[in-house]
Amino acid sequence: MQAINEKNGKKCQTLDIYFAARRKEEKLKIHEKMKENENKRLHQSAKKQIIGLF
Repeated sequence: MQAINEKNGKKCQTLDIYFAARRKEEKLKIHEKMKENENKRLHQSAKKQIIGLF
């Protein structure tokens, strides 16, 4: 991907593709972590309900 550097009018390579991929990867990791935490919370809640039944 190329972008024009406005200061001197030269074309320069940008790292947009690289950074976009990294951001997407980080978002996926965060989403995964959130799902993990949600599952833990649900599991704990289910345990409490089961214990409450006895």
